[in-house]
Amino acid sequence: MLILAQPYQEALDNIISWIAGTHKARIKNKPVYGWCSWYDRYQNIDEEHILNVIRASQELRNQMPLEVIQIDYGWSGAMGDWDGQ
Repeated sequence: MLILAQPYQEALDNIISWIAGTHKARIKNKPVYGWCSWYDRYQNIDEEHILNVIRASQELRNQMPLEVIQIDYGWSGAMGDWDGQ
């Protein structure tokens, strides 16, 4: 249990630090920004869309610096079918 009697922002910073420490979060690394085809298109992925995302990420790299582009072609037979049948 953690009880904090502090101003809101100070308490929020402290509780986040406490949670990160007690759950062994890797807080020294910066976040990684990326795009994943699954969350954009689910199983409706095609080469043209992926190439458009790559072109847009190159053109907008100063405003939207993607470090990862993950292509997931939706191999499962149905949503939630983790066996791929």
